Amino acid sequence: MIQGTSLDTLRSMEFFSVVTNIDSYLIEEDLHALKLDTVHSTVYRPALEAFDKTLQPFRKTGHTQTLLELDDERDAALLGIRKIARAFADFPETQTAEAATRLLRIFEKYGKAPQSLSLTQQTGVVVNLLQDLEEPAAKTDLQTIGATGWAERLKEANSRFETIYRQRTREEAAVETGQTAVMRKAMQEALTQTCNLINALALVNGSQPYEQLIDNINREITRAKQIVRMRSGMKAAHKKEKENQKPTDNA
Repeated sequence: MIQGTSLDTLRSMEFFSVVTNIDSYLIEEDLHALKLDTVHSTVYRPALEAFDKTLQPFRKTGHTQTLLELDDERDAALLGIRKIARAFADFPETQTAEAATRLLRIFEKYGKAPQSLSLTQQTGVVVNLLQDLEEPAAKTDLQTIGATGWAERLKEANSRFETIYRQRTREEAAVETGQTAVMRKAMQEALTQTCNLINALALVNGSQPYEQLIDNINREITRAKQIVRMRSGMKAAHKKEKENQKPTDNA
């Protein structure tokens, strides 16, 4: 069954991405056979097109493309440092091999492929990773294996990414009111209505024909909510960090 279709905590463009992906999943199915063609053509699709129209001015800012390009730079830097460290881990000179091994241990803390995470998740990982790499011992290890340039490139790309992401967020907040808010609410209602119908038909007609569609929609919604939780965690960590940086009053 599809559960938790309320996506009010998502930002507008995140929400738009989710409902667009769900539309793609719907189109991939034989909607007539599933008895979903009417709700798709008269409820879901019109709501999506109307919501899309209100977001067009925002998408023309170009921030999304810039963020994707900066993310590519971050990915290249992450892979660059790890590739060099792996190459030097078996280096015959002990000091260099040990430096590479220590750096690999740092990377292991953040999983095998941090570059495959969502944009917001990767930002949080890179921030923490850079803090580790800023430690004097790690900086020395980077210099030893010749990866300092990659670390600087990672830091610069992530800093620019965070700046533009915050700018996009501020601009997105401006479109949360007025017609966009109205169309988003209508889109949310269309999503809920469509998912409720899928659940009802699966219950009456048997779940097997609807399993793939239900799984795809559930994964999409779960992924979106994970982004929200990740962002909330990052905000809490950032707030705590700022509080820890406040000077104590010893008077």
